[in-house]
Amino acid sequence: MKQTNIISVGSRTRARSPENKARRREAILIASEHHLRLTGVEGFALGPIANELDIAKGTIYLYFETRETLLLALIELRSNGGLKR
Repeated sequence: MKQTNIISVGSRTRARSPENKARRREAILIASEHHLRLTGVEGFALGPIANELDIAKGTIYLYFETRETLLLALIELRSNGGLKR
């Protein structure tokens, strides 16, 4: 299992319980926010986020339909006070 300095979402097994799904979604958002700060919108890509979390890139699409949907979720979170850490 790959450990990141942001959050670990575990192995490449499917998150089945609602709690695990919520935890994985939050981990994707946290890693995405970190990636966005490093690369900006133009460099924002799902592959590096998936690699950082040690999940398949397709897993991100289970939670966010498109790259833009993920960016919009980040904007919404920022406007509502941010992520839990």
